[in-house]
Amino acid sequence: MKKCILTILFTLIFAITGCSSNPNVLTSLDQRTNTVREGSMEAYPDIKIGDAYAAFFSNPQWKYFENKEGVKVVEFSGGCVFREVQVTAKQQFILGKDGKFEVGALSFNDVPQVELISVGLMEKVFLSYKEVRLIDDIKKNLYGQWQNSLTGKKITLTEKNIRVLTDSSTPPPNTPQQAFFSLEDIKNGIGTFWVGFKEEDGTERAFRAYISQAEAGSLIMMMDVLRQNGSLLRSEEYVKIK
Repeated sequence: MKKCILTILFTLIFAITGCSSNPNVLTSLDQRTNTVREGSMEAYPDIKIGDAYAAFFSNPQWKYFENKEGVKVVEFSGGCVFREVQVTAKQQFILGKDGKFEVGALSFNDVPQVELISVGLMEKVFLSYKEVRLIDDIKKNLYGQWQNSLTGKKITLTEKNIRVLTDSSTPPPNTPQQAFFSLEDIKNGIGTFWVGFKEEDGTERAFRAYISQAEAGSLIMMMDVLRQNGSLLRSEEYVKIK
C-alpha cells in the first residue's frame, strides 16, 4: 500500500493513501459508466479517470443510477486511507448532454465532504498516477548497460539494483535530504531525478541523474554523487551502450 502526504491548494494538509488491490478489476460492467471511466479531467486530458482511480483505490467499483429528480449519476467507490483511517470513498459524477459530466458529491464512509477535500483528493489521485507513469518512463531509459566515459567502467542497471526515489521513498543510508523529487516537481515537469543504486556488495547509495540524448542518438547520463551535507563529491558521465 502506497502512502503519501497530500498538500492541498491552500494550507490544509492531510494524509490520503491509495491502496489498489488489482488495477484491472472492474466490478461493475454497466456501460453507462463509460462516459466517466473513459473520460478525463480538463487539467489532465491525457489520463483516463478510470485508469487513475483504479490505480489509486482498492476494490474500485462503478455504478450508474438516476436520483429522485431524474439526474443521471455515475458513482465511484473504492478504499483509501484518510487521516490514517481506512475509509470507503464515494465520488459522484453528474452526467450532462453530449458526453459531458461534472464532479458531484464526495463522501468518506457515507459522511459528506466539503468541496476542498474533493478537489484535493482528485488532485492526489491524478498526481499519483502521473508519478507512476513518469517513473515507468524513467526506468525505460535507465535500464540497460552503461559505460563510464572516463574510466571505461561498465554498469548494468536493472530493476534489481536501481530504484527511482520520490518524496514517499525510504532513502538509502546517509542520503542527502534533497535526494528526492516531489509530486509537485512531477506536475511542473523535471529533467533531473534521483536514483538509489545498489552496489555489488549490497550497499545502496543515492545518485542525482540527468539523462540526455547525444547528437549521434545515444543516451548520456550524468550521475552526481553528493556528500551527506548535499555538496558535490564527484560527477560521472556514462554512455548507454545497450
